[in-house]
Amino acid sequence: MSKINFKKFKIFNDISQTEYRTVDVSRVFADTLYKNGTGIFIHDLALRIFRSEGEMELSKEEEQVISKAAAQFCTPLFIDSLGANFTE
Repeated sequence: MSKINFKKFKIFNDISQTEYRTVDVSRVFADTLYKNGTGIFIHDLALRIFRSEGEMELSKEEEQVISKAAAQFCTPLFIDSLGANFTE
C-alpha cells in the first residue's frame, strides 16, 4: 500500500524538478476523476480524495487508477509530480 496527500501536494516548479511548491489539488484531481472516469469505483475514489483531510492510504489498484487518469487527463508537470508524491 502506498500513501499520498492531495491536500499538501508537492508540485514541481519546472522541468528541472529541483524545486517545488506545496498546493491543495484534492478538489481539482477529484473533479478530474469525477468528470472523466466511469463506474462506482472511480466515483468512490473521487469522493475519498475530495473529502480527504491529509495523507490517505491507497491500494495498488487505486494507485494504478490515479496514475492512469493522470496520464490521460493531466499535464506532464502534474504526472511527474504525482510520482514524487507517492510514499510507502
